[in-house]
Amino acid sequence: MNEMNRFLMAARAISAAPSADNSQPCRIERVGDEIEVSYRPHEGKDPFGVAGHGTLISVGAAAENLAQMCGLTTVVWRREMDGAPYFRARIPAAPLPGDLSHPLFARHTNRFPFTTPAPEADLLGVLGAMTEGSARLHLAVGAPSFASLASAARVCCHARFCTRELHEWLMGSLRFGEEEVARGDGLDIRTVNLPPGGGLFMRFIQDWSRMALLNKVHIYRIMAQAEIQSLTNASMILSVVGSGATQDIPDAGRLMERAWIELNRRGWAVHPYYVIADQQTRLLNGRLASSPWELRVREAVDGVSAHLGLRQGERLHIMLRVGKPTRMPVRSLRLPLAKVFGDADGV
Repeated sequence: MNEMNRFLMAARAISAAPSADNSQPCRIERVGDEIEVSYRPHEGKDPFGVAGHGTLISVGAAAENLAQMCGLTTVVWRREMDGAPYFRARIPAAPLPGDLSHPLFARHTNRFPFTTPAPEADLLGVLGAMTEGSARLHLAVGAPSFASLASAARVCCHARFCTRELHEWLMGSLRFGEEEVARGDGLDIRTVNLPPGGGLFMRFIQDWSRMALLNKVHIYRIMAQAEIQSLTNASMILSVVGSGATQDIPDAGRLMERAWIELNRRGWAVHPYYVIADQQTRLLNGRLASSPWELRVREAVDGVSAHLGLRQGERLHIMLRVGKPTRMPVRSLRLPLAKVFGDADGV
């Protein structure tokens, strides 16, 4: 593999990282023998921004992919987390695989129904031992252990479906038809588990005024119920928890990605759930102030923190629903590498 191809493979690993609704917030640049990852502004509405929680979770996942692909032990982070850049890493001269055979490229989201066998003891041991910085995994195994998480998720889903900003972000992320999907960003509607006619319904409610009208007859409750039924259709729910300090959030993203890659490698399906963490962030940022959901979301978040045994300054970062797949899902595409990768040296 020539030198440039080595950096292209590193860039492919970074671009394969998951992100909120496939928004792909990472800009990748080669600078000498290093890779730098900076913020790539999202086209259209972006409820997260350069230092937002969801953005930094994805940046952490990108760092994990790069470390796994290149065998790195050191990634240098900027404490400011201002995206200019987030981190840099020296790419070793040793040749990298010239194809996409690394397990990180097989990592994917599966939003469809699972079968729910008990996880193997050795898998639970591997997951239980995983940490990154302050971040660790809380494992809820078996349906009886899901109740507290499901109850909080229901409240947070209600708040989400009743929030115009989040509705318009999701609807702006959905991709219908081959031409939209081919852009390589956003959520291919085929990746979403919808009942017959669900795609038409999603098109209908793209306009917030229609969703707001339907919410008057509690459509948000029906949509939330579908989310909770999916969440609890699992063998286990992994909660990524740890320090809530801005500079520590990427550690949670790295740990999430490490666990996700390992689970997919072992044949387990994974579906990320961000709704509780997202509502907690909005609560902390004052974006629920004066909202009719503020008190209910606060109670839900406090209940989750108590359930997970979190310490002062810790928070839930994301949940992963885990089970055995009943079907192989369509995978959302990625933007062409030329749109996210540059070479400062002009090679």
